[in-house]
Amino acid sequence: MLAESVQGIANISRRRWLISAIALGSSAMAGSYGLIWLDERNVTPLPKHRLLSFDKSTAYIVLALAGAVIPLGNGYATIEQTQVLRRFDEELFFLSSDVRDDLLTALKALEYLPLTYGYFSRFSKLSLPDRQRVLRQGFTSNFDLVRAVTSSLRLIVQFFYFGHEASWARIAYDGPFSGIAPIMSEQRLFYQDAIQENNV
Repeated sequence: MLAESVQGIANISRRRWLISAIALGSSAMAGSYGLIWLDERNVTPLPKHRLLSFDKSTAYIVLALAGAVIPLGNGYATIEQTQVLRRFDEELFFLSSDVRDDLLTALKALEYLPLTYGYFSRFSKLSLPDRQRVLRQGFTSNFDLVRAVTSSLRLIVQFFYFGHEASWARIAYDGPFSGIAPIMSEQRLFYQDAIQENNV
């Protein structure tokens, strides 16, 4: 599922990415003086360990997206319990630079997408209902690029959320049929050691 989601973004030509980035950047500059840059009400705390792929701003975009597309409350596991941001950061760290750049560009495009729908704020600073409203508009947009960005990022975040065992009890999933505990791959062990070495 992750590969399919990444491919959905990668299928958009780099020329179209450039054109879209310029358009979004122009919109952002035009409205930047009125944007609320430091509103902390909608910010989920970052993990204590250092992230290897995301900077602070893109990490907040991921957390804002996760809060809008995964179930919250009513016994469901939290974003922190399922380590969505950490898993996304880990997978991104081991991807090729081209694919990594495409995903980071998609996140930045999502951040300024609300400007095209009449919101005078970035995605990560919107209230939960407004973030969900922007995403619904993105999923049904007439533009392939907008549908690819919003739908692919949603699937990636949901993949990491429901792939974590902390989410299984609430959805009545009792785990793999084998019942054998997973073994950490060399890749995941490397990442685990790396974030511990860079712990802040």
